[in-house]
Amino acid sequence: MIKKLLLPLILFLSFSGIVFSAENINFETLKKAAEQGDINAQCDLASMYYIGKDVPQNYAEALKWYKKAAEQEHPVAQFGLGVMYSEGEGVPQNYIEGYVWLSMASAKGIKDAKQHLSFIGSKMTPEQIAEAKKKAAVFSEKINRGLLRSSRGEGR
Repeated sequence: MIKKLLLPLILFLSFSGIVFSAENINFETLKKAAEQGDINAQCDLASMYYIGKDVPQNYAEALKWYKKAAEQEHPVAQFGLGVMYSEGEGVPQNYIEGYVWLSMASAKGIKDAKQHLSFIGSKMTPEQIAEAKKKAAVFSEKINRGLLRSSRGEGR
């Protein structure tokens, strides 16, 4: 269910120019920008790996790049990461982690994230939802304070 809804959103956001910074950007240019810390490029690269556009589909690489951008507050990356966790794509299925990232994306205006939260929330216990909400609040605070990247030695 979630995957069926994610693909059209990522395709729309990525290839409409909303996410991709240039219409005909090539993979190598995009990868270089992503490696240099450009969060839009990181999200774009993750989307390319997720759907297999111009590269072989690779969920592990998609997860890696979505995570880098998501930890820097990129809402589409947070959405993609939430879906990957909730679907178990490239990572063991984990509704709590999925809920964390989807709730952060929803708070930043990604409308489909709210629908996905409802869907995975129906599969979770109230205790799991409470844990996910608490974890999202802590994680958001760390991101807002810049503690997440600085604790990983990345700085701003």
